[in-house]
Amino acid sequence: MGGFPVLVLAFGLSVGFTLGRKPEPRRSERVVLVTGAAGFIGFHAAKQLAEGWGVERVVGIDSFNEYYDVQLKKDRASYLLRIGVEVYRGDVCDGEVLQHLFAKYNFTDVVHMAAQAGVRYSLEDPQAYVSANYECFISLLDSIQKYPAYLVYASSSSVYGKRATVPFSSEEPLKAPGNLYAASKIMNEHLASAYCSQHDLHSIGLRFFTVYGPWGRPDMAAYKFAECIVTGMPVPLFEAGPGEQLKRDFTYIDDIVSGVLSALERTPERCGEAYNLGFGEPLIVEDMLHYLEKELATTAVIDRQPLPPSDMILTFADITISRNVLGFSPKTPTAEGIHRFVKWFRDYYEDRVQWEKKGRSSSRNARLEQSLAEREKEVSAARLQRTADNNSLYRKGLAALRQRYEDAASEAGVLLPVLEKKGFILHSGKTSPGSTVIKAPGLQRNRQKLEARCLATEQCVAFTSEGEFKTSVLPPEQWSDSTLDLYVADVDMCAADLHRCGPHSVCHSSGPGTYDCGCEDGYLRLGRACVERYRESTPSASQQDWLLADLIDGVDWPALVEDREFVFFPGMDSPGGDYLIVGEGLEVEKACRRTPHCLAYNTNGILKHSLQPPQQWVQWTDTSGHGLYVLDIDYCQMGLEQCPAHSQCDRSAPGNFSCQCVPPYQSSGAGGCEMPSTQEISLILSLDKHHLDGVPALLHSLWQHTSKADQLRVYIVAVDMSSTAVLSYLKCHQISSLSVEVMELASAAVSPLRRVVDSPDTVGNLASAANFARFMLPHLFPQLHYAVYLDTDTLVLGDVAEVWSHLISSNKMMVAVPRSSVPYGGLFSSQVKELFQRRYKKTFSDSEPSFNAGLWGMNFDIWRRQQLHVEVEYWTEQHAQQALWRFGTQPILLLVAHGQWDHLPLEWNVDGLGWNTFIPQQTLNSAKLLHWSGRGKPWQSDGLYHELWTPHLPSACSGHGRCTQKEDNGEWVCTCEQGYTAPLCTMT
Repeated sequence: MGGFPVLVLAFGLSVGFTLGRKPEPRRSERVVLVTGAAGFIGFHAAKQLAEGWGVERVVGIDSFNEYYDVQLKKDRASYLLRIGVEVYRGDVCDGEVLQHLFAKYNFTDVVHMAAQAGVRYSLEDPQAYVSANYECFISLLDSIQKYPAYLVYASSSSVYGKRATVPFSSEEPLKAPGNLYAASKIMNEHLASAYCSQHDLHSIGLRFFTVYGPWGRPDMAAYKFAECIVTGMPVPLFEAGPGEQLKRDFTYIDDIVSGVLSALERTPERCGEAYNLGFGEPLIVEDMLHYLEKELATTAVIDRQPLPPSDMILTFADITISRNVLGFSPKTPTAEGIHRFVKWFRDYYEDRVQWEKKGRSSSRNARLEQSLAEREKEVSAARLQRTADNNSLYRKGLAALRQRYEDAASEAGVLLPVLEKKGFILHSGKTSPGSTVIKAPGLQRNRQKLEARCLATEQCVAFTSEGEFKTSVLPPEQWSDSTLDLYVADVDMCAADLHRCGPHSVCHSSGPGTYDCGCEDGYLRLGRACVERYRESTPSASQQDWLLADLIDGVDWPALVEDREFVFFPGMDSPGGDYLIVGEGLEVEKACRRTPHCLAYNTNGILKHSLQPPQQWVQWTDTSGHGLYVLDIDYCQMGLEQCPAHSQCDRSAPGNFSCQCVPPYQSSGAGGCEMPSTQEISLILSLDKHHLDGVPALLHSLWQHTSKADQLRVYIVAVDMSSTAVLSYLKCHQISSLSVEVMELASAAVSPLRRVVDSPDTVGNLASAANFARFMLPHLFPQLHYAVYLDTDTLVLGDVAEVWSHLISSNKMMVAVPRSSVPYGGLFSSQVKELFQRRYKKTFSDSEPSFNAGLWGMNFDIWRRQQLHVEVEYWTEQHAQQALWRFGTQPILLLVAHGQWDHLPLEWNVDGLGWNTFIPQQTLNSAKLLHWSGRGKPWQSDGLYHELWTPHLPSACSGHGRCTQKEDNGEWVCTCEQGYTAPLCTMT
């Protein structure tokens, strides 16, 4: 092939080209940039480079995004900072940040580990992969092109797909990718080859195979399995299918880093070099789980799930070429690697728990945050300097361009608009709204500097005393009074084409820097607009537009209005909708009848094509015989009304219609519809005896944090419990029953919905009658239009009125908190998706996030109108027959609500408190709702985060007694200490 570069970008062909020229020899003093330095592999690479590789300097950059636990990333970065690695917070997509780093450090080598990882996440947020793995990689390649350095970058075993020959050889041509993540990594290899061929940019790609070890990623198998085991949660274990076993080529992190460093030492001989870094011995994934069980001395609870379609059954690295070229030789057996990982995991896990308990998370990385802030200031200062330099170049270029433009115009004899600023005219206490392009508050009240800046800025024609620079000004009659002063350039605004006259207007200069607007022939001025004249002989342009629209729509306007009369409203006018102006000497009514879509006219000769509701009409004259004539047609039926949101049109009289607000909305008094300020905020809980303990704390937190406590109304659906039992239990805990209503519901009433294979042993309370009762709420409470549902294992730490506001302003059936980490496609099998598409004749959205059921709001009117209880029965029946899932009621609600719910802010559901011990303190502090999803409830003796729940629990019996239940009628009563008296144990 010689030295002639050829580039073929196709998934079916491997990419490899002989270099056109030899790479430059490396400098003896190596300076290395590691991107993704706070990530798993990037961290270990930077650590090894700094601790034992003898380089001059190691610099790291990381965006610290929230794809997984940010605290873990910060802890890695803090470690690097302690060993001398200089860490920057920044995005590789930001070319200015890269330019600053390359210019400052003159890197010899770049280890590019920054990427958006994860196969399944690519279904949820594909744009993240396009940005991080494609656009950011191009940004980095462009920087290296300007500041030459050797590049080693991360590829992936995913590039081989499901149809590759086993074991995977780096010499095998790559086939079509099986998912977006794989496609992005294949594109990385193609881009690296292209830049090598075109720009002699030398690089090596490394295809990593299932890396594990200390400081690993929480979404990877080893970490995820270990976390589930220690927290008692089921381990999600994917199954490949009958006769197949899921296998991965697990590779220990130290072996991976040895391969990365070996690649750094190699001088590439061709474009497109890519090598496998794997252990070379696939391991059954369940065997990896058994290694972890042994090290953690705990048996895992396994939740077997079907393998997602995007995942590969087997990964198996052929490392023959890597061994021969790079000297790569992995040495860490799985048992030893898992032993080292678990030792780190125990220590780190315990350290995190202790920090969380002490509430010291904010100071955990204080030195790191200070260092990152200092480096951000450094980058910001460099960015400002580059901006200033670029502005200077721009001004010089603009001046040269204008000179060439003027020279060309002069040669052609063309007269250019004149923009010679002779000075500025002061207009005290005035301002011209709009057209502000630059604000320079540092120059405010300094007229000399403001004038100089405006004169130096090509497009500036005016400025205010507060430093607002404007590219145009309105006619003086449209200026407004102000505490500012307005300075307008002494130029002819009309000649310079800097006026702001509207369509069909003509500019007339009225003095230095000022002007007024007239109208073209055929138009008359009406306020600030030029309205077309009515012409009896030929249709105007506006009339022709309406005629064409009627022709397309098949509307016979003359027939619609032929026998209709005009109704007169003395002295009135409907603002807006002005169509044409009828000149003197012509009959206005006759003109209106002959004009398509003329609905009304004023006695001053204005024809109108639309009307406002009568309550928005205005009194414009007291002269007898003058006013508004309205054509007596049914505007509501013809769709000509202009009613506001949450209202409908009602024809109330001849030539008259009104907009009626749809209940529960009421008139706002300003022509709109709004929810009345005293509107009841309806909240519903559904519970059985197992969750009664959670209600007092929940209700106490509700009333404690709301701004509208007097509007809250709580409805409790008590399954197989008496209202006496529930209300007396609340009374025992000093919860007033004045705003609480209890509805008794027998579990037998829910039984038709419970014909499913789930059981409490499998999914806990998700299979309870109380949970299924949620589907009956719109019919149990026919008087309610909206309601917010709350699980009893929640605490409300924000104002629930915010959720209510989201709900009543939405046009969807539900509002809920999205769970982007659990998209719809990750919850349902292909069987469910096929049923969905057959029933609803629309595509099932795999990437749409699911929602959490701890809190949601529902529009009961939409539920009833669409008869969604029928859909609940359908999915219940399908599940009962085919066992479609193992998650109780939640999948049914998700399927019925698919595409019919709006997103609530994420802080309205922080869940997992029943099992997850790794929730950052910052997340807990900012939460507006805490949800103990999982088996561990806060009222249980061993419940997690009990300390967050206890402060919201009102003292039973005033703290001087015990709340006990009578056997005869189930009523709860206080048994008081000596010296205290029932019913609430007050002092005798």
